[in-house]
Amino acid sequence: MNHFMSKYLCLFAILFVTTVALQGCSTKRDGRAYRIYHNTTARYNGFYYANEAMGHDKSDKQSEALNKDVTEQLEYLTLLVDEYLAKENPSV
Repeated sequence: MNHFMSKYLCLFAILFVTTVALQGCSTKRDGRAYRIYHNTTARYNGFYYANEAMGHDKSDKQSEALNKDVTEQLEYLTLLVDEYLAKENPSV
């Protein structure tokens, strides 16, 4: 019985794969599966390319590093200005 079932299961699998392959070669472009597939890929390709164009991963790290550098430079300049003003106006 097992050999009998496996024989038909194998035959069914071969027929199924052949049918799917032949349908994939179809020139008909109005099928429901075709439209769903292409609408989905078009939508998520748009998201993918928008993320690539924005470069979120790289630009976030670069902007954080740049902001840290700028903040450190501003703190240093503030200290220099305060020291200069303290020397110029000792009465304050």
